[in-house]
Amino acid sequence: HPNKNQQPQLLSQQESTSPTPPSQQESAPPTPSSQQESLFLRPREDPSAGECLISQENSSPLSPTAGSSFDGDTPPKWFTAFSEQFDQKMEKTIRILNESLQQIRERLESLERIFDSHLNNFAELESTLTVHDTWLERLERECDLLKHSNASLVEKLDDLENRSRRCNLCIIGIQEGLESTYPIGFVTELLRELFGSSLFQSQPVIERAHRLGRSTKAGGNTGGRPRVMIVLFHSFQDKERVMRKSRDELVYKGNKLRFFPDYSAELSRRRTAFQPVKATLFQRGVRFTLLYPARLRVTVNGVARIFETPDVAQKFCDEQSP
Repeated sequence: HPNKNQQPQLLSQQESTSPTPPSQQESAPPTPSSQQESLFLRPREDPSAGECLISQENSSPLSPTAGSSFDGDTPPKWFTAFSEQFDQKMEKTIRILNESLQQIRERLESLERIFDSHLNNFAELESTLTVHDTWLERLERECDLLKHSNASLVEKLDDLENRSRRCNLCIIGIQEGLESTYPIGFVTELLRELFGSSLFQSQPVIERAHRLGRSTKAGGNTGGRPRVMIVLFHSFQDKERVMRKSRDELVYKGNKLRFFPDYSAELSRRRTAFQPVKATLFQRGVRFTLLYPARLRVTVNGVARIFETPDVAQKFCDEQSP
């Protein structure tokens, strides 16, 4: 139990802890929070200590009500130190952020310049592509025109070449060396011997006659197939008479002779393409004729039809009953 000397102090303490009027409660300073209370080292209450413990608590410099309240103009030392440290850390953080942001800003500006440069390049490329597209369209039109023109010129050239060969006649089967050194006289005597003097009213005029290709041996190609002899007639009518008479089988000194007109390589290829169709028509006994330059005329039941290509002629031949 407390002694008598301690009663006045206890009463004064009770009075200090008695409830204050409402007017005084409004102006009372805010009490420290739990975190702030944790910063103060409060003495442990000891009942045996009595007045001494209470006086130490009231006179402690760490008490929030003694020299560390927020009522005055001067903040407490711990708050000042904390504020200074916080400000220093914030300034350092802001400085680091500003430096990082500056680098990012510079990088963004560089990217913007690169992007603008790329946009300009794309614009130039688009304009260039537009010009190139226009040129390509014009070149395609010109190429098509040139292609048609070239095809027409090739056709005309081939026609002129074949017209220049109209008086030529190819003879296959003449033994090598029989013409000696004067092939024109040899061909003249050959025609007279094969067809007689009744075929020509007068002796046919032959402008040129020679073998095609080179001989493999000096003195003639006696060891192989005889080369073709080509003959140029002065008159186209004389050449046509020989062609009509050559449809019959002709033999000269034991060798079978064959006569063919002289065509260009392109025309010969086009005419040779009809060979399978001609063989089929011949087997079926169908009448046909290969016209100049390369057209097949087929006569079936008295009706003549002309085909320009071998495929159409073959299709028609397949549709006909054998």
